[in-house]
Amino acid sequence: MRFVEWISRFAIVVPPLRERIDDLPMLISEALNQIQLRAEGSRKSLDPSAYRALATYHWPGNLRELTAVLERAVVASPSQVITPDHLPPLDEPEAPSRAASAFESEKAWVLDGLRRNRYRRGTTAAYLGISRKTLYNKMRRYGLLPAAHGMSESAR
Repeated sequence: MRFVEWISRFAIVVPPLRERIDDLPMLISEALNQIQLRAEGSRKSLDPSAYRALATYHWPGNLRELTAVLERAVVASPSQVITPDHLPPLDEPEAPSRAASAFESEKAWVLDGLRRNRYRRGTTAAYLGISRKTLYNKMRRYGLLPAAHGMSESAR
């Protein structure tokens, strides 16, 4: 019990899967092993083109989404090899229009993200690939927060 109390005082920060693409082969292998153990069938392998499709996806759902995609692909694949045809539809990879460099200013980039996501800040932060706190800081810097968040009318 003392060990649990001691270890619970430390925060373990794990970066999102989109920032750990180098770990993808190991994570895919382990997920396929776990799926095989649960299904009590033979282990399926991933075709290189299917791996490329998985590697270009931005994984907003992180490891859970990766596991769910692989589970569906295992069920959909009649053979021992999972091809891109067996993968469920994945969204397009990160769109270049989300990059700040595609806009004339960072403020325009943030404003575009807010408009596309109907000013939902959590959704906008995920869409832009930044943390919610970073989004708030940028909104404060560019006067995009409503007066209720401490911004005076002169700053807007």
